[in-house]
Amino acid sequence: QKKQMELLQVRIQETSRFRHDIRHHFLAIDGFLKNDDMDGLKEYIQQSITLLPGQMSKVYCDNVTVNALLCYYREQADRAQIKTTFKITLPKKLPVPDTELCIMIGNLLENAVEACQRMKSEDKFVEVTLSMASSALLAILVSNSYEGHVQQAGDGTFLSSKGKGRKGIGLSSVLNIAEKYNGIAKVEHTDQVFRVSLLLSMRFN
Repeated sequence: QKKQMELLQVRIQETSRFRHDIRHHFLAIDGFLKNDDMDGLKEYIQQSITLLPGQMSKVYCDNVTVNALLCYYREQADRAQIKTTFKITLPKKLPVPDTELCIMIGNLLENAVEACQRMKSEDKFVEVTLSMASSALLAILVSNSYEGHVQQAGDGTFLSSKGKGRKGIGLSSVLNIAEKYNGIAKVEHTDQVFRVSLLLSMRFN
């Protein structure tokens, strides 16, 4: 988890630099257009594309923390040939601390990608929906394919696939934060799909 946080910080810095530099790129493009220099514009665009920091050229939402997480796990999924579908409609500022966003979204994405990586079948996918259902309701839905059996302890706690009898710490952390925000959490699974849906209220008791 420490390694993930370090990687996330790097991604956030890359995103910030990219967004800062994009203004200068637009000024340069405007100069080429004003001079009607289409050949120069094409060459400049090609050079700029090679300088983009990989997946950081993608902007799924204006929230830097969430966008960095999505970019990181999208890159991991692409390497494992996992099909990803992101439906993100989030504002830049969210009424949830970045640390808690990292725990919730990071753990859910990590679990989803790792479950797909363990699959022998090529039909692997991760689907993510993040939105503000209202000004005070954050909706999170993460679905993924998987193979094998979902194991649960006697109290209903989900067990980790990383060790026999070991409880899934990541999912437990997610559910604890959901409870903190008076959230509604639903965990479902079929023979091939595992789905976690959260609806978090920003109003405390």
